[in-house]
Amino acid sequence: MKYLTTHSIAIVVALVFASYMAITAQTLAGVYDDSTEYFDSKKHNKWRNSPNFKNALSILNDVDEDEDINYEEAIAMLENEIKQHPANGYALCDAAVASVNNDAVKMSMLVIELLYGNSGLSMDEADAVFQKRREETRQVALEAVDLLKRGVAQMPAADKENRCKAFIALGNLLHDEIEDNNGALDAYEQAATILPCYQSYEKLMKFYIEQGDNNKAIYYASKLGNLIDNDNETLGYLAQMYLDKSDYDTATMLVNKAIANDDSNKVAYQQLFTILMSQRRYQEALDKLIEKHDLFSVTDFVQNLAAIYGIEDNNKVMVLDKLHQLETAAISSDDEDVKKEAALWSYNEGLLHYIENDYRNALSCFDKVIELMPSATLLSFKANCHYMLGDAPQALKILNCAMRMPLEEEEGIQEKLLSQKIRIEMMCGMTDKQIYDSQVYCKVFPEESILGFEGLVRGYFNKGQYAKALEVCDEWAELYDKAIEPRYMHAYVLKLWGKDDQAREEMQDIINDENCNKERKMFALFYMGETEKSKTLLDGMARDAENPPLIAKTENAKAMPPEETSFYNLACAYSLHGDIDRALHFLERHYAEEESATGFDYAILDDELNNARKDPRFMEIVNRYKQQWLNGELNFRK
Repeated sequence: MKYLTTHSIAIVVALVFASYMAITAQTLAGVYDDSTEYFDSKKHNKWRNSPNFKNALSILNDVDEDEDINYEEAIAMLENEIKQHPANGYALCDAAVASVNNDAVKMSMLVIELLYGNSGLSMDEADAVFQKRREETRQVALEAVDLLKRGVAQMPAADKENRCKAFIALGNLLHDEIEDNNGALDAYEQAATILPCYQSYEKLMKFYIEQGDNNKAIYYASKLGNLIDNDNETLGYLAQMYLDKSDYDTATMLVNKAIANDDSNKVAYQQLFTILMSQRRYQEALDKLIEKHDLFSVTDFVQNLAAIYGIEDNNKVMVLDKLHQLETAAISSDDEDVKKEAALWSYNEGLLHYIENDYRNALSCFDKVIELMPSATLLSFKANCHYMLGDAPQALKILNCAMRMPLEEEEGIQEKLLSQKIRIEMMCGMTDKQIYDSQVYCKVFPEESILGFEGLVRGYFNKGQYAKALEVCDEWAELYDKAIEPRYMHAYVLKLWGKDDQAREEMQDIINDENCNKERKMFALFYMGETEKSKTLLDGMARDAENPPLIAKTENAKAMPPEETSFYNLACAYSLHGDIDRALHFLERHYAEEESATGFDYAILDDELNNARKDPRFMEIVNRYKQQWLNGELNFRK
């Protein structure tokens, strides 16, 4: 785990950055027409036939697609041209663009070397190489900014087209690489002043879209007029702005233009769906969603269905009736391909029930689908239905079957199935299975192994194997060096092992860490023996949970939510402190109110609830809510 693989974080970051730099370079070199890629003017550039300048442009522009551009040679020629003719602003601007393009090529080559060159670098070493290269890139960008500023100042005032283009290139570089938004805005505004045109107004419009200033973005969009009618990306941005302003008529007009351009435009149809929902035109929204269902992923489609389904009681009947009609029509069709769509509609209905926590009806739908559309994803949903209905053994049996299926065609499903198994095993106290599956998880998914580490630590300390639990904590902390959780678990295991002094010292370090939240501090203080401080913090957290404070506004008017803790954790904390009445109060609120409720079996096994379990009211609460759950009277996820 210590050395680079093709999936290492350092390489992925470098690859993304290299792609970004290549895009930046292309943006800098972008022009108004297809005749040239760099700066020049037959009318205004009196040095256009200078050998160095002419040959440099020949290298930069007149290369076959299969050949690499020799940026180094072109840049050398441009540098000689600038020495010979310092007033050649075109050469200065071309040198800026060529240097950025050349740097993007070097960055891409570095990434290729790290990905495929078997460099043997550790992640820290690769990160150091990457950071150094980034600094070099920034320096290239700063020098390019200087060249562009000098170049545009030397261009003839009459050459508005190239001066506008140079200011746009300058704005792109300041915005994308230097991250100087004020400088970028100034450059774009100068471009628009020199030559009011599509390119300059478009840059200003998109700048203000990014900044969230809808009024100015709309102002510049109005300057573009009908010129944006074929630009679906811009139409989408503008439609969303009008949606945010609840101007549904204008938003609809823009969305319809985008759909007219491309009838497979998913973004436009999603916006149309949002408009119809906002106008309470639910039947139209459902009809359009069904008509264009093939544009959406299963997840997006079902989420949209759920939006219609859950907003009004009448809609539930409308949606289910529509799905049943589609299923019936598909089954009765003579076309075999259409018959297969019956499974699709049953699957969607099952997912809809699943989202609504109606697991019995979800299972009924999934059972109809499984023979026609066998998939590990479907089995994953089916397993969770059984678990949520209290049948953990059947859930694990289904998950084991799912893991024996071909999984390569379902992205991410192997990790999902294994994590499902571990969570169920943890909730049900299946310690040996939990340890085994957690070991597999850490081995197969070393870079996403938080759940695996937690499963191992809890499994080992539940078996009294404290030394092994500590070893796993150390490995966990090494991989996630700034995370609080592995350090807290390390101290907690020491406490369980009876090494109180060492546990206390580590808990104090956690409390002093600025990344430690109130909940962790409260538990840490308790395990340190600072029970009064822990109880004071706990009481304050309980007050906030039951009566959330008004959210203060910061200077920039963004809401800052208070720290939250679950009712379940409050129950555990009060149980530790021996306040059984408060512990049972919050346990009951947990099952009655929280959407993501903890499993009933887990509550029975949780050590932190030991004191509360001695009270007969504990099992009465657990059994009462468990029965309500089995009767379908509760609406939460375990």
